[in-house]
Amino acid sequence: MPVKVSELISRLVKAGFSDRGGKGSHRNFSKGAVNVTVSGKTGADAKH
Repeated sequence: MPVKVSELISRLVKAGFSDRGGKGSHRNFSKGAVNVTVSGKTGADAKH
């Protein structure tokens, strides 16, 4: 079963990533030199 976008965001925050905001359904997270963009509504399944 795929992970939901909200669960993925929770895991990123617990891992120490900070939310840099985003535009529309995109959310940007960063931790040092690592940047991650998560797209989709919070109730949707996360894409690979």
